[in-house]
Amino acid sequence: MLSIKEIKNTTHKIAPNYPIKRVLLFGSYALGNANELSDVDLLVEFFENPISLFELAGFNEELREALKVSVDTVKLPLKKSSLINIDKVVSLYEQ
Repeated sequence: MLSIKEIKNTTHKIAPNYPIKRVLLFGSYALGNANELSDVDLLVEFFENPISLFELAGFNEELREALKVSVDTVKLPLKKSSLINIDKVVSLYEQ
Protein backbone atom coordinates (compact mmCIF):
# COMPACT_ATOMS: atom_id res chain seq x y z
CA MET A 1 0.00 0.00 0.00
CA LEU A 2 1.20 3.51 -0.82
CA SER A 3 1.75 6.31 1.65
CA ILE A 4 0.43 9.82 1.02
CA LYS A 5 4.05 10.97 0.95
CA GLU A 6 4.83 8.53 -1.91
CA ILE A 7 1.78 9.72 -3.86
CA LYS A 8 2.73 13.36 -3.25
CA ASN A 9 6.37 12.88 -4.28
CA THR A 10 5.37 11.04 -7.46
CA THR A 11 2.78 13.71 -8.30
CA HIS A 12 5.46 16.41 -7.87
CA LYS A 13 7.66 14.61 -10.41
CA ILE A 14 4.95 14.20 -13.06
CA ALA A 15 2.62 17.22 -12.73
CA PRO A 16 5.13 19.84 -13.98
CA ASN A 17 5.04 18.11 -17.39
CA TYR A 18 1.39 19.20 -17.79
CA PRO A 19 -0.50 22.51 -17.50
CA ILE A 20 -1.67 21.57 -14.00
CA LYS A 21 -2.53 24.20 -11.41
CA ARG A 22 -3.20 21.85 -8.48
CA VAL A 23 -3.82 18.23 -7.53
CA LEU A 24 -5.91 17.12 -4.56
CA LEU A 25 -6.20 13.61 -3.15
CA PHE A 26 -9.63 12.40 -2.03
CA GLY A 27 -11.29 9.07 -1.32
CA SER A 28 -9.91 6.26 0.80
CA TYR A 29 -6.30 7.49 0.83
CA ALA A 30 -7.33 10.98 1.99
CA LEU A 31 -9.63 9.48 4.62
CA GLY A 32 -6.90 7.17 5.89
CA ASN A 33 -8.74 3.92 5.24
CA ALA A 34 -7.02 2.74 2.05
CA ASN A 35 -6.05 -0.90 1.65
CA GLU A 36 -4.05 -2.96 -0.86
CA LEU A 37 -6.96 -2.89 -3.34
CA SER A 38 -7.58 0.87 -3.14
CA ASP A 39 -7.15 3.12 -6.13
CA VAL A 40 -5.85 6.68 -5.96
CA ASP A 41 -8.59 9.30 -6.43
CA LEU A 42 -7.46 12.73 -7.61
CA LEU A 43 -9.06 16.09 -8.28
CA VAL A 44 -7.00 17.97 -10.86
CA GLU A 45 -7.29 21.64 -11.80
CA PHE A 46 -5.66 22.74 -15.04
CA PHE A 47 -4.55 26.21 -16.13
CA GLU A 48 -6.20 25.67 -19.50
CA ASN A 49 -9.92 25.12 -19.78
CA PRO A 50 -11.02 23.11 -21.63
CA ILE A 51 -8.13 20.72 -21.22
CA SER A 52 -7.12 18.31 -23.94
CA LEU A 53 -8.32 14.77 -23.33
CA PHE A 54 -4.83 13.61 -24.35
CA GLU A 55 -3.24 15.70 -21.59
CA LEU A 56 -5.65 14.43 -18.95
CA ALA A 57 -5.18 10.83 -20.07
CA GLY A 58 -1.42 11.29 -20.31
CA PHE A 59 -1.14 12.58 -16.75
CA ASN A 60 -3.39 9.79 -15.47
CA GLU A 61 -1.41 7.09 -17.29
CA GLU A 62 1.99 8.41 -16.23
CA LEU A 63 0.88 8.49 -12.61
CA ARG A 64 -0.67 5.03 -12.82
CA GLU A 65 2.54 3.56 -14.24
CA ALA A 66 4.70 5.25 -11.60
CA LEU A 67 2.48 4.32 -8.63
CA LYS A 68 1.60 0.83 -9.93
CA VAL A 69 -2.05 1.26 -8.91
CA SER A 70 -5.25 2.37 -10.60
CA VAL A 71 -5.68 6.16 -10.65
CA ASP A 72 -9.04 7.92 -11.04
CA THR A 73 -8.74 11.54 -12.14
CA VAL A 74 -11.58 14.04 -11.89
CA LYS A 75 -11.18 17.46 -13.48
CA LEU A 76 -11.87 20.58 -11.41
CA PRO A 77 -14.00 22.56 -11.12
CA LEU A 78 -16.75 20.06 -10.42
CA LYS A 79 -20.12 20.71 -11.97
CA LYS A 80 -22.91 21.48 -9.51
CA SER A 81 -24.71 18.38 -10.78
CA SER A 82 -21.73 16.16 -9.89
CA LEU A 83 -22.58 13.13 -7.77
CA ILE A 84 -19.06 12.81 -6.36
CA ASN A 85 -19.08 12.96 -2.57
CA ILE A 86 -15.86 14.43 -1.20
CA ASP A 87 -15.47 14.38 2.57
CA LYS A 88 -11.78 15.26 2.82
CA VAL A 89 -8.99 16.34 0.49
CA VAL A 90 -5.21 16.36 0.85
CA SER A 91 -3.21 18.82 -1.24
CA LEU A 92 -0.57 16.99 -3.29
CA TYR A 93 0.62 19.68 -5.70
CA GLU A 94 0.04 23.36 -6.36
CA GLN A 95 1.75 25.68 -8.78
